[in-house]
Amino acid sequence: MNNRLIVGFDGSQASISAVHWAAAEAEIRGASVRVVSSYSMPVLTDYYGIGAATVSPAELSSLREMTMAGMGAVVASARSQHRAVAFEYDAINQPARDMLIAAAAKADMLVVGSSGAGAARAFLLGSVAQAVIRLSPCPVAVVRGGQAGERIGRIVVGIDGSEQGDDALRWATDEADLREAELIVVHAWEYPYRSITQASAEAADLTRVDAACVLDRAVEMSREHGTGNVRGELIDSAPAGALLDTGKEADMIVVGSRGRGGFRSMVFGSVAQSVTAHSTCPVIVVR
Repeated sequence: MNNRLIVGFDGSQASISAVHWAAAEAEIRGASVRVVSSYSMPVLTDYYGIGAATVSPAELSSLREMTMAGMGAVVASARSQHRAVAFEYDAINQPARDMLIAAAAKADMLVVGSSGAGAARAFLLGSVAQAVIRLSPCPVAVVRGGQAGERIGRIVVGIDGSEQGDDALRWATDEADLREAELIVVHAWEYPYRSITQASAEAADLTRVDAACVLDRAVEMSREHGTGNVRGELIDSAPAGALLDTGKEADMIVVGSRGRGGFRSMVFGSVAQSVTAHSTCPVIVVR
């Protein structure tokens, strides 16, 4: 444990929400928060009013000062609400992807906003966020603007019987214990060959039994790993829809970086894109 959370800041509302969410999370964990921003990125031009992507050394220095001032104001606001949390912040002249991945090497969690400003619009689904989620050595929390709200006391985790799903389950179990929250373990299953034939019905029943076994194993694993309240949800639905529906009243949705079956290609496929784009709560991707 490094007892530190890293937050990527680019001046967007989503990144401001990410700072506040990280501050609340750090308070629960007894951790510190380090906010970092890449002032070499054009992402800052819209927010800080700088019109050129290519700048002179003097302009670059001025840009760094403005970047630090913008972060300082947000950090001051977060510090006023979470006085027990230690904060630091820095503006780095380095591409955002490289900066965030390097910073994550000494962190328990990397927190990013789901959309950026200016040229980095669609930050979450663009190359920077994809690389961060794929390469980060620690879990990545994706926070949308306005998501730093009141705690509900419930965490949702998607499992599929894979090693990656098990890693996500263990992480979610620890998080639920930290928050004294209920953990809902979701396993979505679908039988693709629907028909009225007896053979198809029997095959669908067997698929459901197999899915139930996967869920039962995961719930038992969570109960052995943690101490909190755990329950399973077996849902006959597409994985993204199952997670989004269950996560409507949750503090976060936790997923593995890759999976099998219904959660295959979790990070770069339609499931992850749907969950991160449409979730009403933060999404944590665990490698």
